[in-house]
Parts: sequence; C-alpha cells; structure tokens
Amino acid sequence: MAIVLRCPHCDKKIETPDTLAGRRIKCPSCNEKLRIPTTPEAETLTVTPVNQEDERQRKRLISDSLLLNQLISEQTAEIPGSDSLSEVGDDAFHVPTVTMDAAELHDAIVEYLRGMADGHLEQALPLAHSIVSQGPTALTIIDAIALREIPEDALADIPPQILSGLIRNLRAEFP
Repeated sequence: MAIVLRCPHCDKKIETPDTLAGRRIKCPSCNEKLRIPTTPEAETLTVTPVNQEDERQRKRLISDSLLLNQLISEQTAEIPGSDSLSEVGDDAFHVPTVTMDAAELHDAIVEYLRGMADGHLEQALPLAHSIVSQGPTALTIIDAIALREIPEDALADIPPQILSGLIRNLRAEFP
C-alpha cells in the first residue's frame, strides 16, 4: 500500500511506497526536502517542510558523532599489544570472566553502548570484554537491540547511525 501526501512547498500530490515511511525525501516536483509520515492519518496527507536549521543541526551531530567514533577507534587501537578487544586478555582490564544471566547481559550491553557513545572508554572497554566472553547469548541480545525500531530509553538520544556503528563494532569482536 502506498502513502499519499501533498508537498507543503508546491502542493504537488506525491505517492510513495510504505517502505519510505519515516524517511526524508526530495519532492520530485520542487526538490524541497520533506519527511514521509510513519502512520497515515488520512487518505491524503499534508506534511510539514523539514526545518532547515534542524537539518543543519542533524548533519552537524552526525559529523561530530563520526569524528568521535574515529577518535574512539584510534584510542582503542592504542591499547598496548592489541588491534582489537578480542585479543586483550582478562588481566588487561582486571575484569574476571563471569557468567551473566540474560537481564544482566542486556544491561551490560546497554551500559557499554552508552559508555562508548559518551566517550567513557575506561568503563566501556572492560564491559566489552565481559560481553564478548558470554558468546552466542550476547550476540542474540545485541541483535535484538539492533533490530528494535525505537531504541531503549537509555540509548534514545544516540544518533541512529552512531548506535548502529557501535553495535557493529561490538559485534565484530566476536569470534
């Protein structure tokens, strides 16, 4: 089923596939940016234009987040004798490998993602080692977090691209 709406700039009727719901597109008629609504409220929807200041701020935040991610990656690479977390032994962080139940593991993964996003490497890296040591159970929980359309409250303010990158980086640490 398609989503039908009107461009707020040129009043042109636009029909888009459901797969574009919630995304930003350019109007095919006037090339102005607009957001496709996620839930159709009427047969034909009128959307509001994208606020250019919000768009600039969003792009700046993404740029800042990518730079932060690059700095984090560089700092992680400076850990003596290690190119990745999986090569760092238990003694490197003085964190014993302990079996966690699913709830504890979920909380540890959320805490790790939050710590990495906030730049708290000294707290996040030991958690990563503990998470990786939990094996397939951790991967299942990481995948469940990654597949959620709406992130958990503790992760909601992290830009989706950054959160996705942090999850990918953590997942890459598994053998």
